[in-house]
Amino acid sequence: MRAYWTPLLLVAAGVMLPTMWVLNSIEPSPNKVEQPETSVPPWVLIPTMSMLLLGSAVSSELTARKQLALARAGQTAEGTIETVRKYWPSKKRVATWSFVAADGHRYEGRCMLSEIDAVVLQSGSEVTVVYDPVDPSNNRIESAFWAVEWE
Repeated sequence: MRAYWTPLLLVAAGVMLPTMWVLNSIEPSPNKVEQPETSVPPWVLIPTMSMLLLGSAVSSELTARKQLALARAGQTAEGTIETVRKYWPSKKRVATWSFVAADGHRYEGRCMLSEIDAVVLQSGSEVTVVYDPVDPSNNRIESAFWAVEWE
């Protein structure tokens, strides 16, 4: 145990008393329970973060492929935005729409909106819907394609 002596002036009857301040290395009492280390070891953290990153990349790739397939093989129809809702706590906005496909049946769809679309689109807005002619329930509004550039 290291100790540092620091003079402290005590103005009590004009006497100067040295006071010892103990710094560093205070030994724990034998009754004290040791706390476990809370940091995550690198051999756990690195593979976990790698798997999360890989999962995110795979998810983005699959979504992009679905959008490209729908854009290539899909047909377009005019649709109407039914609702735009804001979900708490994420504050993301989800739009639902309806449209009539070439087979004459009415279909609905929904997706999350970008910030710009959330400001522009509102209930009753007219939108272009791209749908799969084989399965019209697989549809998306044209502005919600982030992996496709329209000409």
